[in-house]
Amino acid sequence: MVIRWSKKIGNLPDPSRCRDDFQGTLIITEVRIEDGGTYVCSVSDGVNVWTNEAVITIDSSAVQQPEPPSPEGGRPPRLDIQPRSLQVREGDEVEMQCNAQGTPPVMVQWLKDGQAVTTSARLFLASVRKEDEGEYTCRAVNSYGFFELGAVIYVEAQGNKSVDSLL
Repeated sequence: MVIRWSKKIGNLPDPSRCRDDFQGTLIITEVRIEDGGTYVCSVSDGVNVWTNEAVITIDSSAVQQPEPPSPEGGRPPRLDIQPRSLQVREGDEVEMQCNAQGTPPVMVQWLKDGQAVTTSARLFLASVRKEDEGEYTCRAVNSYGFFELGAVIYVEAQGNKSVDSLL
């Protein structure tokens, strides 16, 4: 079975910002206005092809833009997360780093489902469980504002066979 993403009009974003996991998930980082549009997920078993469309609308106010310094010399937070997505098995270690900048220095917090996970820039899960799967948000705050960015952790339950092992 082959699963692939394409963009209906134009090309997928640059591979440095876009990852197709070939299991039905398309991840776009550093989103830009031009990333909006209709995306098509195609599944083929070698004989038949099934498609489904997803329309992505980009809110221009949510796209990270460089901020000019304030008259006092301060800057609101900006951040990046490495990596932005992980696919792991139950029991694996997970580590994500939230790299935040701002003047004055920023306070960083990781959240999952709106609940604080850690106040460290480093998100570390020693032995992940299926319930750890989901979207995590890194929030950076200083006296000039705040900025949030999301990351995703996919957890494959033990005993489940991956799509690759079934082919």
